[in-house]
Amino acid sequence: MPTITADKQLIKYYLFFAAFLLSGLFVITLTNDDSLKIFLIVLSLFIAFSFMIHSLESVYFLFILSIPFSINLEHVWGSTKLCVPGDGFIILFGSYFIIQLILDGKNILSSHYKIISLSVLFVSILIISSFASNLPTIAFKSTLKQISYIVIFLIMPLHLFRKRQNIKLFILGYIIAFSVIIINTIIQHSKVDFNINATADLVKPFYNDHAQYGACLAMLIPILVSLSFKPELIDLKKSHRLILIPLLVIYIVAIYLSHSRAAWISIFFTLLLYLTIKLEFRWFHFLGIFIILSIIALLNITSIQNYLIKNKTDSNQAKSNSADEIKSIGNISNDVSNLERINRWNCAIAMFNKKPFIGFGTGTYQFNYISFQSSNNLTPISVHSIGDNKNGKGGNCHHEYLKLLSESGIFSLISFAIILLFVLNSGYQIIYSKIKNEDHLLIIGAVCGLFTYIVHGFFNCFLDSEKVAVIFWGLIAIILSIYSTSEKKNITPDHKQVN
Repeated sequence: MPTITADKQLIKYYLFFAAFLLSGLFVITLTNDDSLKIFLIVLSLFIAFSFMIHSLESVYFLFILSIPFSINLEHVWGSTKLCVPGDGFIILFGSYFIIQLILDGKNILSSHYKIISLSVLFVSILIISSFASNLPTIAFKSTLKQISYIVIFLIMPLHLFRKRQNIKLFILGYIIAFSVIIINTIIQHSKVDFNINATADLVKPFYNDHAQYGACLAMLIPILVSLSFKPELIDLKKSHRLILIPLLVIYIVAIYLSHSRAAWISIFFTLLLYLTIKLEFRWFHFLGIFIILSIIALLNITSIQNYLIKNKTDSNQAKSNSADEIKSIGNISNDVSNLERINRWNCAIAMFNKKPFIGFGTGTYQFNYISFQSSNNLTPISVHSIGDNKNGKGGNCHHEYLKLLSESGIFSLISFAIILLFVLNSGYQIIYSKIKNEDHLLIIGAVCGLFTYIVHGFFNCFLDSEKVAVIFWGLIAIILSIYSTSEKKNITPDHKQVN
């Protein structure tokens, strides 16, 4: 791939393009004129393609920089939705990758062939499911989106990250751009006296809701912790701690103010994971703990059931506070948010039971689950028709893994789990290696960041959003790139670990 040039004139052009891009986004948010929107989109892509001739990498990292600012436009062409500028860049880089695959496919596919093979297996299952879907057009569009995310946010970075400098640009690009959104959100939140009920709308139009916003915060906080301790991990100076530490504080404050219970839970379990890393747990330690906790739960099943039944703390009450939100996590009696999640999960399980091997097709859950609802599970915010998907009543499954089961069948979940286990195993081999090199702390941050979303996936599903997908697959690319480099340096793991 082309390399970044140090030519000062070209740098000026990149800065111009970045300024043009942000100005264009601002204009798009203010106008309802579709022709102007289309003009700005086409012009942006034309300029981007021109720069790609000189340096693909620079345009790619400008794309990463723009992702937190991307906005969803409704009815751009008829009923077509468009994410600007994200979708345009995805088409651009997707086209470039196909051309590169034709010209130099052997070299591209031979590098990191294990993860590429696993990814091909995963998307092949999605494609097969799409052919068998009752809504094939929607299924193929959703599958194509997943393929583009894997290609652009995983496979392309695996090549770009051969140069250490590019890992720095990737991490800092998203963190710095996202910080602008975070600071603005906190300022807007302060204007309403940090009202809990206002958090869902304050992150718009850049993020769909506070849960998506919280998921991104949670994935990046472990990386920021690692960099705050050791900026040299990505070739920064120690003096950059004066910037990184305040950024970390802002991110921590932001995740608290997000009032995303799923994000809080993911951070809690990631802290436990970090503790097991420090104690150098092996797989049999995890198995032992799981068995012990299972026995304790079975022996106290009646007490647990009574607690869940008696817990009436509702996170949706007007005067609820942070403590109430935490307590409400175990409320399955009258917390509407929790009850609706259970309703959606039951629908996903029912859909899986009907089509256990091929599912209903990627992206079709929201169009199929309504008929699988049981009257006993309905809540005041349950959806009764597709057109009712508004005002927080959307058709999301709220569970990444049950969504995969219902849409693409058991084999899609197994293949996805294999990818996660392969990545975590690679990360743990470096963490537990005999030689503690400079990448040790960075890998811990990346593994912990990835783990936050693995936990978050039990409560929400955001991998069909580029804002989350870029971090999720990007962290995987960081882990595997560093692992590949460590293999070449013959860094022998002390023991292999699969979490």
